[in-house]
Amino acid sequence: MDRLILGIDEVGRGSLAGPLYVGACVLRSRDSEKEKSWQSQLTDSKRLTKSRREELAKEIESRAVSVGLGSVEPEEIDELGLSIALKTATRLAAANLIKNTLDNPPNIPSADTFSSQQQFSSAFLDSLINYPLPFDEIIIDGPQNFLQGTFLENYVTNLNKADLLIKEVSAASIIAKVFRDRLMADYATEYPVYGFERNVGYGTKAHLEALNRFGPCPLHRFSYSPVKKSFQKIGVDSKYFDELIFRNYPKTPARPKSPATKVFGDRAEEVVADYLQESGHKILARNLRTHDFEIDIISKKSGRIYFTEVKYRKNGNPLDAIDPKKYTKMVQSADAVMAFLTEKLDCSVDNLPAPILAVASVSGHDFHLDQWFPLLS
Repeated sequence: MDRLILGIDEVGRGSLAGPLYVGACVLRSRDSEKEKSWQSQLTDSKRLTKSRREELAKEIESRAVSVGLGSVEPEEIDELGLSIALKTATRLAAANLIKNTLDNPPNIPSADTFSSQQQFSSAFLDSLINYPLPFDEIIIDGPQNFLQGTFLENYVTNLNKADLLIKEVSAASIIAKVFRDRLMADYATEYPVYGFERNVGYGTKAHLEALNRFGPCPLHRFSYSPVKKSFQKIGVDSKYFDELIFRNYPKTPARPKSPATKVFGDRAEEVVADYLQESGHKILARNLRTHDFEIDIISKKSGRIYFTEVKYRKNGNPLDAIDPKKYTKMVQSADAVMAFLTEKLDCSVDNLPAPILAVASVSGHDFHLDQWFPLLS
């Protein structure tokens, strides 16, 4: 009987947009002529037509011992770097493949309980260390052992062109590409100007032209040079600037408040947010908090960004709370946010709209909006 091989390959490494996917697959032994016959059709996914990949993906899913997928989102690629992102996705793919073969898999902690996808992927894989493996060897396409440092590292053989030479790696490549291509086609309906249904995020001429015309969207990888350059050119005129501006902002939990204070504050902010939207503002962020500051509402209108401080009092004038100390804190908060954006998006502050500080006054048991007005422009 043939040794069972776990084949691993990635899709989307060089894409300017969309997630990175790693596929993992174990095929059945080629002892039978039937298995040998259909597996002979497997090859590098890039050499197959889209329709043929779709057909073979169905065969693989129904005939394989097991398949697994692992992915890393664009913002994580920007944060982790491509090498760590590949390790993370590979560990997730291998863990999912092993888990899919178990009748009683272990309880896997929720990814939300970990500070990063990287930590979760390692913990997920480590949880399977004492379970039987459905393979004898692992072959990864390319020169890097992305399972180094795990209990699987000694099973790995690295092989260039493995997606062409090894059927299990071909199958992993096909599964990952078909799944990712479908996902990018779905994203194309949400962000139609880039042609994701055709280029699946890669830097084709048409895609680059759209980037330079409209700027990036939240699916783009800002650590990739063409995306950085497009934002520097477009600045706040980016079609999707509203959605991407606070994508990676380092939020922290809100400071503890009494239940009553939180309920009253949230209600007052809802009233102000509704007013701003009715006035033509787009809400970019609510309750943006770090260890250093907090901002109640950030909105955008006519190319300008507004930082609104919401003040509520059941009795008395809410604006009494805006003293020189509070005003200074508001200025510092706005400056900190703008500094973050210029650094994270790698652009000149001149490409970003000058922020406007504003205050909203809400009072009474009926949460009446007294006034909203800018303090500084």
